Amino acid sequence: MPFIGKSNFALIGGIVSQDVPFSYLFNQQGTKENFELSVFESFETMYVNEFYASAFVNAFWEHNFGTW
Repeated sequence: MPFIGKSNFALIGGIVSQDVPFSYLFNQQGTKENFELSVFESFETMYVNEFYASAFVNAFWEHNFGTW
């Protein structure tokens, strides 16, 4: 049986090892606003600039079944 569609996987992480100003923290990428936008390596259910972090790990998985 052949593969059906195509998958993409990304694992992204970062850490700030010392005290820094708020503007230097990691901004988690969200795309939820008045319209829905699907962008790989971003959270579709999180508002723009909703979360900042000094340490993070993000895992993204996307599967596209394509057209039949």
